[in-house]
Amino acid sequence: MANDSKNLIDRKERARRVPYSDVQIWRMEREGKFPARISIGPNRVAWLESEIDAWVQAQLDNRDQNL
Repeated sequence: MANDSKNLIDRKERARRVPYSDVQIWRMEREGKFPARISIGPNRVAWLESEIDAWVQAQLDNRDQNL
């Protein structure tokens, strides 16, 4: 992981960065195609910011390789 940040982002921020529905994100997590959420409370989840950033960068790298 390029960035070792332990900052957490909530669902709202994740949705701003990765505009997929909650259900689509859940499916991708189940398939191992998106970083796994972290349970931080009874009804609260978050994602590691560094993992989301790395996932976005991988999508950009993949796009650039396929041009």
